[in-house]
Amino acid sequence: MQRLDYMKKNKGSGKSIVAAARKMAEIVWALLTRRQDFDSEKMMGTYKPMTLAEQALAAMN
Repeated sequence: MQRLDYMKKNKGSGKSIVAAARKMAEIVWALLTRRQDFDSEKMMGTYKPMTLAEQALAAMN
């Protein structure tokens, strides 16, 4: 939800909903294909958007 709220401010409501739904679908797909149980402990924390420098480093890797 934190990620959705952050995206809403920058991209708008419609695009944010689609992006959040796609992200959730990717998580579900990964869990199903790997036959893993969902671990809610991994979902805890606060969403911190990447800075421009962090995005550039991530793109290079």
